[in-house]
Order: sequence, then C-alpha cells, then structure tokens
Amino acid sequence: MEADGLVTAALSLWQPWPMIMCPPHGSKPTVTKWIETRPGPPAGAMAQGTGSRQMPGARLERGERIYLHAGNRSMGSEEQNLYAESFELQQTDLGARRPRLAFGALIGSIVVDDALPIFSNMDDWAEASAPEAIVLVSEDRLVWMRNDQVQVRDVSDQLPLGWFRTGRWAWLCSAPVPLARPYPLRGRQGVFRLTDEAIADLNPGR
Repeated sequence: MEADGLVTAALSLWQPWPMIMCPPHGSKPTVTKWIETRPGPPAGAMAQGTGSRQMPGARLERGERIYLHAGNRSMGSEEQNLYAESFELQQTDLGARRPRLAFGALIGSIVVDDALPIFSNMDDWAEASAPEAIVLVSEDRLVWMRNDQVQVRDVSDQLPLGWFRTGRWAWLCSAPVPLARPYPLRGRQGVFRLTDEAIADLNPGR
C-alpha cells in the first residue's frame, strides 16, 4: 500500500519486460506492454472472491502504484529479438542505438489497475462464469471481455508480450513513469516491499 503518496512496493521482472512496460525518457517504443501475465492475482483485494490462488508476496490494492525492478538475468536470443522489435533505433553520438538496458535496478513505476483471469477460448470463459476476463477468441485475436460477451477492448497487440492461457491472470497496468536513472537494488520474487532506506533515497526531501 502506498504510504503518504510514496511508492513502497516493487515487482521484479526479467528484461526486456520492465523496459517495454516503462520505456525510458526519449525512447521510441513500437509497442508498450501494459498487461503482465502471472500465475495468479496479486495478494489482497484483487484476489478476494475469485477462488484462485493468489500470488505470494506483498498485498496490492487496486490502483496502487509500484516500481518495476529489472532482475539480473541476462537476455537470451528470444528476449534480444523482442527487445530489438520493441524499440526503434535512435541516432546518438555513438551512432544508431536502442535504449540501454538496466539490470539489478528499479527502472520506473506503473499503476496496477486490476487483475483479470485469462481464458484460451470462449468455451473456457463460459464454463468459468467469470464476469470479466481476457479471452483468446482466435489464434491471433485477444479481447478484453465483460459479462454477456461485451467487447471492452481488442488487446491483440499484447499477444507477443505475455503467456495468455487458461488458468493464468492478466495484471492490467497503466501510467508508466520512468526514473531519471536506474536505482540499483537487489530484487525478490513477486511483489516485495522496499526498505525504508530505498524509499528515502527515491524520495529526497520527503
């Protein structure tokens, strides 16, 4: 939970996911990732009444802002290709380059608006009787659905950026705010709370 307007929690992800969710200032992303797919909803109110096993870690409230932490894991070839496809080359003093990736650091923050179940097809959704969900209606079409098959939004642009299968959950994120510079920090699995020292460093004068 945010305390006095301060961001106190973080979610650790492997690169390039944090960068694609929260592009640095001046970068030119071709697509922004705003759905983070997870094995379950975050602990707290978003998990209540769902019958699903909530993710371990700190509790999150709907609409809570959290930091994105880039883990220390190096990128494999698949991630490198995704990174290359997600950011345009930019001219710098050193030639055409993409934004530099940070590892082992906080890189920015996002708001977690809600968490919805994911279904691989319409039949799975109908059987589950979930009032709202992210549904793979065809091989190449992903849709945010509500109640009686009302289409809230086509979200097919997110297909390459997550694992959309029945049983998984979509964390809906918004309002990315990159840090001016990465803040080195040792991460932990799932959502974790920052130390008082880190919070003070990130909020000088507060």
